[in-house]
Amino acid sequence: MVPTRTGDNHPSLAPFETFMAEDGKFVICTGNDTLFMLMADALGSHQLALKPEFLTNDLRVQNRVQLVKEVEAITETRPMQHWIDALNKEGVPCAPINTIDKLFDHPQLLARGMIIKVQGEHDRPVRTAGNPVKLSNLTEFDPEVPIKAPMLNEHREAILDELMASHGAYDAVVKGQNDDHHADQPELQEAVAPAVH
Repeated sequence: MVPTRTGDNHPSLAPFETFMAEDGKFVICTGNDTLFMLMADALGSHQLALKPEFLTNDLRVQNRVQLVKEVEAITETRPMQHWIDALNKEGVPCAPINTIDKLFDHPQLLARGMIIKVQGEHDRPVRTAGNPVKLSNLTEFDPEVPIKAPMLNEHREAILDELMASHGAYDAVVKGQNDDHHADQPELQEAVAPAVH
């Protein structure tokens, strides 16, 4: 059997997908029967968990279309944050689908220093995702201070000197002479420069 497209839902768990609230979409992830019952409580619809067609995960997967329709009939009546708060209180995994403006201002991302600024050739810094790996013995930099992206070959000499000079495999003076010798032959300059792997 060849799997088919499932959209944004989990193929073997239900409900495990996006739902429309009054003001946007959010995700509910009920990976087992207990979470499904807790979700029904959070939605204020205890009878949903007792319906014969939704009693087990297998049945919910088989009846996904009906299940989503019934859940969404509830979730569309209130704003997203109302449901996020209610589901979190019951311990049901859930999350809003954020727009870019909300993403950049998300408290958790700001607390983790995950939105950083990088500056290239131009003066205007660009906001982008930071490194999610945080090490306790390294000082975190200020995410509001732009990091300068290195230009092409900006650190080439320092890297080659560090990696190769101790082996006698690289001599900056000879390299400089080679560059001068081939200055009028740009196609040879890359061939002269040693490769670093």
